Amino acid sequence: MSLQFTRSTTLQPYILRARTKLHLSRGRWCRRTGKPTFNRSLKLTVTRYKTIQRLCADDSIENTYRRSSYISITGGGSGNSLPMLFLTDQEENVNQRIAMAKLMKTYKMVEPSDWVLNLHYSENFYRSLDLSTSTMELAGGSVLCGGHLLPHEKSRRPTADGDADDSVDFIFGKRSMLVEGLSLAVDPQSLPSAQDADWVSEEVVGRLILTSLQRLRNRMVRYVSGDVGSLHPLSPEVASQFSVEMREHLQMLRLYGRHKRFSFKWLGDYYEFDQMDKVMHSPEWGVLQYQIIVSDDAAMEGPDHLEVRILRRAET
Repeated sequence: MSLQFTRSTTLQPYILRARTKLHLSRGRWCRRTGKPTFNRSLKLTVTRYKTIQRLCADDSIENTYRRSSYISITGGGSGNSLPMLFLTDQEENVNQRIAMAKLMKTYKMVEPSDWVLNLHYSENFYRSLDLSTSTMELAGGSVLCGGHLLPHEKSRRPTADGDADDSVDFIFGKRSMLVEGLSLAVDPQSLPSAQDADWVSEEVVGRLILTSLQRLRNRMVRYVSGDVGSLHPLSPEVASQFSVEMREHLQMLRLYGRHKRFSFKWLGDYYEFDQMDKVMHSPEWGVLQYQIIVSDDAAMEGPDHLEVRILRRAET
């Protein structure tokens, strides 16, 4: 793979310049659209665990995966699903933070006079507090970091469960990452390759597939994030905050989080329907039918009430 880099003073510190025949993970850089095209399959979470476990256990000098890496873990190690390690080159991670901070400063999301409250509600291994704190400080804000002992009435956690009124809009740099939407009707595990995928157009909600254009070591190509969202152009009001040169490289992502078609949330954790189905259909249980009811009705024992109804075979 042949790569060329140039220093930039705009959105990100290092911008990937692709030569005419640049190959990126068995794909090509499309001269017509200016976007990379890929021929390899989607990266599913379930297929990555064994590879990550093997690379983390290998301390040989030839293994560069675990050397000088910034380590983060999905979900902070919480929930019922197995947490996944993400290892990023430390120098690349610093550059990514600087790029994010420049974007926040340009859009005036954080200004020098701001005091920012950054909340961390307590988990196991987690880097969210560290990452968001340093980014907001690089953007010029003065940050207060709050932990799980902070009284709840002094803070509020936003949610995003896939409803239209729960969406959150993000602005991202198209030179830093590639965001694609896969049709909600398609199961990523059933696709033999990404070429067979049914990609959605702008403003249509789909499964979010992410590719990092900054990670040159431990690359992340077409990763199935598990979230749903839609892509939109910048509104005139937002676009006016940026220079003409920068606007063409920015796009808005409307994020809905996990979709209720594929999972439900209880006590702050997500439960995937396909995983629940595997558990309920364990042969020794003899479950014929089951129903899961999550209610926020105070009359049903509080906002975190969950009820599981099952119909079993008579002999069990």
